Amino acid sequence: MQDTNIVRYSGDCTPVGKEISATLVWNDWASDTNAVDADYKLELLRWQDEVKKFGRDPATGRWGTYIVTPSGWVAAKESDRLQNGGDGQTPYEEIGYKVPADIATSQCSNGAKLALRVIRKSANAANFLRVFTGKIPLQYKQTERSILAPADSASVITVAALNAADSALETYSSRGPVLAPGGGRPAGQAPGNAKPDMGSFANVDTVTYGANTFNGTSSAAPHVAALALLGLQHQRQLTQATEPAALPNDATDEQKSERTSLLRQRRNDLATVTYDALALIAGTQGNDLGAAGFDTSFGNGRLKFHAKSKQCVLSALYAPAYRSLLPTQPSPLPEGQKSYDELAGSNTTECAN
Repeated sequence: MQDTNIVRYSGDCTPVGKEISATLVWNDWASDTNAVDADYKLELLRWQDEVKKFGRDPATGRWGTYIVTPSGWVAAKESDRLQNGGDGQTPYEEIGYKVPADIATSQCSNGAKLALRVIRKSANAANFLRVFTGKIPLQYKQTERSILAPADSASVITVAALNAADSALETYSSRGPVLAPGGGRPAGQAPGNAKPDMGSFANVDTVTYGANTFNGTSSAAPHVAALALLGLQHQRQLTQATEPAALPNDATDEQKSERTSLLRQRRNDLATVTYDALALIAGTQGNDLGAAGFDTSFGNGRLKFHAKSKQCVLSALYAPAYRSLLPTQPSPLPEGQKSYDELAGSNTTECAN
């Protein structure tokens, strides 16, 4: 049984000078009822060539060529923090390593043969382990459940990376589902926190990086942030009539507290309705990529404004949950004026069709 996961840049070889990083985490976080006492070690191994010598073999006493050091895996770097229930301990190991020239192997023309290995140090420990290596290619890899904190938080928008040329999902883009509380394996998506939320573009042109070279979620996330800002700006313009008025100089503490609470709730509602609008845009008019509807690779879909984006924004705003952001409609309505329910329905239809 193989207990190593080989790093594969070129065959089984990693070039000299390449920087390797790996992180191991597992579901044994400290809480009121749990101490971190499941102990694991993360190793980066290098292949050591066989070393021979001519002379008298110490083992047999015979003259000739004999093996001084057999070939095999030896440790190049390891992370072995203590996890025995002590204060401040975390289920976390991390390795950083730059491949030096002096560990090159005969199996590689200009590099080393490297592999990762996890050692279980606590008897009978049975945890859900995850090893993250960024863009480092491994012999065995699993893309599902690869979203790290804080991207697994319901309080943030998690963005998948799509190739700008064809909207294909980048191989390094993390996938859901989000893990169960404490980092355990979930049965499906964590309730109320499906990730990623949506995808946007990588491999784009910039003055600094040049053509098609600014990539990663470092590129995709700013695209979503910019479109979110445009959406929020539009929502604020549509709802500015209901913004609480400024207080007079002699306002009471109670009035000030009430206005602060109203403004806080308003900010939260504006942020949420903006998110809802982005999710609608991402899932309509050809933006729904991968499996139909939400999926754990593309999320709700590709966030790219389309011809019906305005209708998607209005569909979100006119939803019952956000009526507090809108002026109260008179009852009965003047002739020819549509109710918010009617506006929600018509804009939702236009957004999707």
